[in-house]
Amino acid sequence: MADIDEAAAVKISGADLHAFIESQRESGENLYGVVDAARDKALAFEGALRYGWELQWLFSEDTHQQMKDVAPYLVAITFESSYPYPESDYLDLWAERLGTSAGVLLLTIADPPALREHLHSIFVVADEAGDEYFFRYYDPRVLRNFLGTSTPEQEAGLFGPVVRIVMEAEEPRALCVCESHETGVVISEHSLAGMGRGWHVKEKG
Repeated sequence: MADIDEAAAVKISGADLHAFIESQRESGENLYGVVDAARDKALAFEGALRYGWELQWLFSEDTHQQMKDVAPYLVAITFESSYPYPESDYLDLWAERLGTSAGVLLLTIADPPALREHLHSIFVVADEAGDEYFFRYYDPRVLRNFLGTSTPEQEAGLFGPVVRIVMEAEEPRALCVCESHETGVVISEHSLAGMGRGWHVKEKG
């Protein structure tokens, strides 16, 4: 029981998160976050407020401004290969929020306008009856369920220019990496507890 309690107390630090993202990131890829301000305003706005990072909301331009505090936002995150760096406090904040379903991280070579256009285009979807609804793909709980039942065509439509999606797993202190391939999305689950015990990988299909 003591070992279980000790493991449960282990937190993912900003340094852990940075090391993991660096291990997944290819040369030229940029890091973005898609954050639900309704769940975590600090995570959505802190980068722009403190560092002047580019922040774009994913609602339509004509959406009423009263929605600004509950909208999903695209955050362009400054990422350097060594940690810590002047703006790495944001990764510390993100690590603290893991487990709250506040957002997902994206790796892509796309620039912010192109990525925002794609993410906005998949935000409103229609079901078989033609009824439209918001697709909350930035909620890890929704995205894990979608990727567990989706077709390769649906997955390709979701990813667009995104190379990899990094999000919290159901299991504490673990992250899922979702990577699009011609045959579908490969999902691997990595335990980050301590970062020195190795990653336990599970793959979809």
